[in-house]
Amino acid sequence: MQRAEVILSLLSQKAKEQPHFRFRRLYRNLFNPDFYRYALTQAQETSVTEADLAPHGQAYIAMIEKMIHQLRTETYRFAPYDFGNGDKPGRQPKWEDRLLRGAVTQLISAIFEPHFWNGSHGVYPLPTIEGALWAIREAVGVDWLVGGTLPVHWNSNQQALLLELLRERLEDGRLLELIRRMLNADCWQMIERTEPIAVHADRERLSFPCQLLFHALDQCMQRYVQAASSPIDMHYIRWNRYLFVGVKGSKRMAQALRDHLHDCLENELRFESFAPLALVHVQDKQRVRFGPYELAPDCREPGRLTPLVPHVAIQELMRPFRREGKPARHPGRLHLSVPELVSLYAGEMKGLYQTYRYAADVRAKLGKFRYYHYGSLLKTIASKEKISVRQVLRKYGSRESGSKQTLAVKGETGWITYFNEPLSRCSFMNEERLMDSWRAGYIERCTSGSEGG
Repeated sequence: MQRAEVILSLLSQKAKEQPHFRFRRLYRNLFNPDFYRYALTQAQETSVTEADLAPHGQAYIAMIEKMIHQLRTETYRFAPYDFGNGDKPGRQPKWEDRLLRGAVTQLISAIFEPHFWNGSHGVYPLPTIEGALWAIREAVGVDWLVGGTLPVHWNSNQQALLLELLRERLEDGRLLELIRRMLNADCWQMIERTEPIAVHADRERLSFPCQLLFHALDQCMQRYVQAASSPIDMHYIRWNRYLFVGVKGSKRMAQALRDHLHDCLENELRFESFAPLALVHVQDKQRVRFGPYELAPDCREPGRLTPLVPHVAIQELMRPFRREGKPARHPGRLHLSVPELVSLYAGEMKGLYQTYRYAADVRAKLGKFRYYHYGSLLKTIASKEKISVRQVLRKYGSRESGSKQTLAVKGETGWITYFNEPLSRCSFMNEERLMDSWRAGYIERCTSGSEGG
């Protein structure tokens, strides 16, 4: 049997060359064990913890053989999913369901993704937020901003809409029936993210069905511009579920565009309830959120927009680590060992910087956060060991990286230090360099996957 990467590449090429071609006999690809090997590789890349729990050896082979037999006889059934909520996590889905979901997603994404609009980011070929922020920087001279967060919750009408969208390119009854069962079992969440302290911009992902649904919104906007009686000067950019539209012109034009977006969400995408999109003038104090950032005029380059760290978000993140304007211990973490505490705090600080590294004010706002965050770490260790902060620094402090003292403790895997790197702003790469970077990573992933097979 052919490798999964080869089949997916051929499907993608066919879809790109013939936009109206209807694909048949895709279901038989699910009899190929290599698709599940590839799906397992993708799961291991996204979660180290789950990679440890993945089936191995004879257990894996037996699971795949049983699943393929059930798919051949069309007797495979998905277990109802329970994703839980923010306070109580649900049970993990079966590995069989997860691998089959991954294989099906590979098949349909290879066919649909080549036609996703280049104003949409977060999917092939530029999955990171950097490309979207770079495009916003290029939206020079806009007068009005329309933006907000698109809803991410399924309803029965949208599941029916998704099947309609799939039928436009798929002519395979068995595969469509399998997807219908998958939707009925709630196998697909709209959003896939698990971050403890802040949204890591480059790790937030929408499931492919949700991307396909929002692709319908992108097409709706294209039709609106093409059907307009007069030219509309706008910059439409979407990254995952975050939307930005910059409009050059009058407020009436911007309002009409926002109303059209609301109409698309309600009637074409069939969302039953959603928060209205914001409409603000560029010079207003109110700012538009885009992902974890907020957008504001760039005082150094008039006419351009720059991403900032939201003040409210940082204040909320600092709340557990300060009290009465001073760093405070974290009582909920006193049960952790010192290496676990240092590792946890260091990971939080690193993740926060990775999230906001493109913000113009990252040094000022994250520097303030780090003052309280690091102070909280010192006071939590001091409270745990019943010593003073000065004694904590004397016991665990290190000056190897310079004159500034940082914590360094010996863990099971080596020395662990608090995140003390410079909080400098990262510059954007242009679109061509982003594409080259993506291609290099893609080739490396395919090569490592081939060797691992």
